[in-house]
Amino acid sequence: MLAAKSPAMGWDRDLLRQHTTPNDRVFVVFRGKVYDEQPTWLTVPDYLWSRVQRELGINRQPTPVFAVISPVGCQAERLPWHELAER
Repeated sequence: MLAAKSPAMGWDRDLLRQHTTPNDRVFVVFRGKVYDEQPTWLTVPDYLWSRVQRELGINRQPTPVFAVISPVGCQAERLPWHELAER
């Protein structure tokens, strides 16, 4: 299994898929939820809002986005990813 922090804009999608085999599953984890594709409609606004807040002096980092490559049989999407959600 390979898990990597992914940019909010989703620019690395094609790069990640180059590292997969036909027996791999690629998914994205954002706010503790698993997505088949990166939900840029959620990740980009989160990134931009955190940027605005930092410009205003509020110390806020964007919510991390994780891209995960795992063998299909591993069922990594069933791990407790919800524990990564902001509380």
